[in-house]
Amino acid sequence: KASVASGGDLLPAEIVRMLQQLGGTLTSGLSDDALLQIALLRDEGGRMSTSEVRMAYQDMVRGNLNADDMAAQIAAGLRDENGNSIYGGQFSENPLAFVSEQIIPRLEAMGVDLKDSEAVSSALDKELGFTTTGVRFFAAAVANASERAAEFERAAKVDTEYAKKNPTLRAQGQAVKAQFENVASEAGALAMPAIKAGMDILGDS
Repeated sequence: KASVASGGDLLPAEIVRMLQQLGGTLTSGLSDDALLQIALLRDEGGRMSTSEVRMAYQDMVRGNLNADDMAAQIAAGLRDENGNSIYGGQFSENPLAFVSEQIIPRLEAMGVDLKDSEAVSSALDKELGFTTTGVRFFAAAVANASERAAEFERAAKVDTEYAKKNPTLRAQGQAVKAQFENVASEAGALAMPAIKAGMDILGDS
């Protein structure tokens, strides 16, 4: 699904590397939709974006934030009065949904122009208490919210359950590959060679 939504830029091997870089603790709690969203963000931001997701999660839950950042998160309602994380579980289930439901409304309430990347980054740092690496993830998530919605619509057209009914891994790969070609054709994708190359890896296994 991520390969379709990215126009063929994301290949299976890249998805595997993404999961490895996220680490078992965070990956185990992520929903399928969240993994898809992070894959699309990785497509836009490169490998660094994966480590940024992991660091943003640490900003949400770790107890050794500096005093100013801890105070900012408490004041913003991201932690309770004792400094305990309130939304760590929500973030770990779906980081980008968390951004839409918790971070963007807070930025809007501050009067931050979401189209002004410098203003967004400054507020994330000074008012919400995130580290430099965490800020990069949240800022990218805020900036790309509308584009991700369009990519999700494309990805939703891929029926991976159909492929699972095939008896062999090769058949599964070929079935998914065929669907990728159909969906990408409908979407007017121009990167079919890249999609085919990635899916041939699975189909020939």
